[in-house]
Amino acid sequence: MTIYNNYSLKKHNTFGIDATAAAFVEIKSINDLEAVLKTNKLPIYLLGGGSNILFTKDFYDVLFIKNAISGIKIVKNGFYTEGSLLELKIQNLELSIADLVKKTKDLQLEIAHLELEISDLKTVKNNTELTLENDSKLIKNKAELINKNELNLIKNKAELISKKDLEFIKKNGELLNKNEGLKAINLELIDKNKALNLINLESNTAHSNNIIVEFGGGESWHDAVLWAVENDLGGIENMSLIPGTIGAAPIQNIGAYGVELKNVFHKLEAVNLQTLENQTFTAEDCQFGYRDSIFKNALKGQYLITKVYLTLTLPKYHRLNVNYGDIQKTLAENGTANPTIRDISNAVIAIRQSKLPDPAVIGNAGSFFKNPEISLPQFNELKNKFPSIVGYPTANNTVKVAAGWLIETAGWKGKRVGSVGVHERQALVLVNYGGGKGLEIKALAENIQTAVFDLFGIELIMEVNWL
Repeated sequence: MTIYNNYSLKKHNTFGIDATAAAFVEIKSINDLEAVLKTNKLPIYLLGGGSNILFTKDFYDVLFIKNAISGIKIVKNGFYTEGSLLELKIQNLELSIADLVKKTKDLQLEIAHLELEISDLKTVKNNTELTLENDSKLIKNKAELINKNELNLIKNKAELISKKDLEFIKKNGELLNKNEGLKAINLELIDKNKALNLINLESNTAHSNNIIVEFGGGESWHDAVLWAVENDLGGIENMSLIPGTIGAAPIQNIGAYGVELKNVFHKLEAVNLQTLENQTFTAEDCQFGYRDSIFKNALKGQYLITKVYLTLTLPKYHRLNVNYGDIQKTLAENGTANPTIRDISNAVIAIRQSKLPDPAVIGNAGSFFKNPEISLPQFNELKNKFPSIVGYPTANNTVKVAAGWLIETAGWKGKRVGSVGVHERQALVLVNYGGGKGLEIKALAENIQTAVFDLFGIELIMEVNWL
């Protein structure tokens, strides 16, 4: 672990703003954090993936701590399994073995039918050969009686033998292939059973539709989603390609396409930066709101989140969310009638890539503003003036208005001011074309807020945190 002085933060924020920190350190464990805090005398700012932050100045008196705590583990009733994926492997192996057993039985039936057919062919072949032998003797003893019809009879019987031989050979070939297939399946079955026997896992708990997974706070959120999809664990596939880290996800209560972190959240562990005490927070403790939590308000900057526990669905129990039109449209274009969680993840990735710029190419932090919620009467009044306004009813009898539509209608979509601007395909995204300053982006955001309020009477709230 190394503490760097006068450190550039450019590569640690997705806007690509070149701000300088007095000191920077990357911690990979709670022990690292404790060692840093015991000797540090500077104010502290915590960094995750840098995807939801805008630097507007240099920080010559601040220590930036980047959370790089990694690890993914599956948890059962509060206890770790004998490895991160053992229980999941058992279930997948059992399903695979059941499938192989079924295939074996099907092949055995096919082989039995082939053996009966071959037996019948042998009988026909033997009878035909016997007839030919008798006919040959008859020909030899009574050669003078052979006529054209008898010769044809011999020829036809010889052809019959040839045909039956060919069919016999073909059937034997099929039988050989079936037996080879059976051998291959039996070998695979043996391997699967060996693998299953090698997993020494004691589990006395009842079967559940869900499983709890522990993620290190420094893990990439998108990598965690891909891991879940790869292991057929559902619940977060709609949030594919959201930038940032696992530890930052609860702070923001991230969400996309009808799913929020709070929908799968179980608990988190965090270290108090003042007392170094490790504390556990439930969903209720976190006070989740729309892109909000207690860690953005009362406890802002006071805790470093070390672990996040998510409740994910096991195979066969996934509850797919395809209510958003873009997802339905993309699945239809792909010809996917019965989507899996992988199909949904791929669809979301394709949608986001088509609408949102890659931070590695154009500096940005994704959605810069929250979608505002307004009363139903206010929405209806606006709809009379702006029939194309986009809004979605909420459970609170309010309407969530699409901030991107508001910004675009106010004339800001695609507008560029110096080195910064509003993205041409997504009005919610403010971008740094290169060399832009944080204060320039902040000024642009404030001008957009003013324009939207003047036109619609709606206050846009920044989703991105600025320092």
